[in-house]
Parts: sequence; structure tokens; C-alpha cells
Amino acid sequence: MQRLESDIERILNVKFYTDLDSVSTEELRLRKKDAEAIEAMVSYARRITQGRMEIFEYDPTTLAAEGSSADAGAVDRLGDVITPNSGGRPISYGRFVDVSISQSQIDEVEAQLLELIAAARTQVSTTLEKPTPDSVIEFSSLNQVETKLSEWRKQLFLSIDAIHAELVVRYRDDGSIIDSLLNKVIQGETSGD
Repeated sequence: MQRLESDIERILNVKFYTDLDSVSTEELRLRKKDAEAIEAMVSYARRITQGRMEIFEYDPTTLAAEGSSADAGAVDRLGDVITPNSGGRPISYGRFVDVSISQSQIDEVEAQLLELIAAARTQVSTTLEKPTPDSVIEFSSLNQVETKLSEWRKQLFLSIDAIHAELVVRYRDDGSIIDSLLNKVIQGETSGD
């Protein structure tokens, strides 16, 4: 997860969001877009991890301890996991999260997520008492990864919110920025920042 982690560190760097009053509006828009793209990748990784945890809670045998990948039977049973009242337990419905990332970003996140889970598994297996069932190690590893991704996501939102607040101030205080954006929209040059 080295590349994604370095992107997160770059965005969470104090300089990325504390010098906002000294950069151009265009630079603010670029920073916001960049931070939102990284947040979308983190959100995707988090949802994948949460999904794996839900499958694992339903049936701990569905995730192989070594490969940490769902077996064919897990995929066949997926409908049971996500169907209301599956296994006698009510399923909670969370909010819909629209994660718009490209296929190459999906591939990158999934590969990096496997690395993160493997590192967590190694760390968890060395800290738990021996012998520890593989299922406990696997679920603890997934939980550790989900916690880390959630924390990154919260921190990224703080950065995005700071940038957004500065943009709002500029739009409110300088009507010419709004006029410029409207002209670009009319001409089809902007994506709706």
C-alpha cells in the first residue's frame, strides 16, 4: 500500500491544507480534486474490507487464512450474507456510498489492500498468544486494516473540508470567481468543482 500511503501522507501534510490563503483558486480546486480522488480510493478499500469482514462474520470458513481471498463457496453464499435476515440475523442497511474510481485505481487499491492485510496478519499473529486459531488472526487483521482505513478517511475529510471552506470564502467574497466559473460552465470547460 506504499503508493496510496504516500499519497495520503502528501495530502495530510500540514502544508497541503494550511497555506490555503496563499495559493490560487485554481490550485485550491486541484488540491480538492486530488484529495477527493485519494479519499475515494481509501473509501473503496474500506468498503472492500468491511465486506470481507461481513462475509467472515457470517461464515469464518469463507476466507482462507493464507490467501485471504474468498473461495468459490463464499461467492456462492454471498446472497445469503447480504439478504435481509440472512442466517437468522437482521442485516443493517448503511448509507449508499458512491465510490467513483477507475478500473486501474480499483486494481491498484485491491493489490495494495492485499499487502496491507498481509502486513496486519503478520503483526497480529506475532502479538497474539500461541496457539491462536487462524480465524481469529484473520478477523483481527481485517479489523486492524478497517480501523486504519477509517482513520485515514476521517483525516482526509478534514483536509477536504478545510479546502472546501476556503473555496466557499473566496466564492462568497469575490463575485468575479463565480462569474468566471459560470462562463466556463456555459462553455463546457469545467467538471463542476
